[in-house]
Amino acid sequence: GMKTGGQKSIFPPKSHITAIFELLISILEDDGLPPSSSDRHDCKSVEDRVELRKVATINIMRLCDKNLDLEKSFLTTSMWHVLGRSFVDKDKIVRESAMDELSQMLNGKGVYG
Repeated sequence: GMKTGGQKSIFPPKSHITAIFELLISILEDDGLPPSSSDRHDCKSVEDRVELRKVATINIMRLCDKNLDLEKSFLTTSMWHVLGRSFVDKDKIVRESAMDELSQMLNGKGVYG
């Protein structure tokens, strides 16, 4: 609802939010490769791709914060499947980050507090 003092939270247009979800999901679908071909040239190492998958996973989950109420409108079923794969990622760093973020979300800690 409205915050006290008459301040209304300003949300970006739906098309922008959709684009952000799609961007982050595409990074996961492409195994941690950045979306732009010019960036892909500089981002071939396994470590870079692990880091990008980790960051994409965390940020998708943060967009699913129940206080934002975005996930029902913007996270499609197929996107849920892609996100779910992060929990069984081949790299331990990605798996642990996903679990840690989920734990914070469920316990209302960190950004979810």
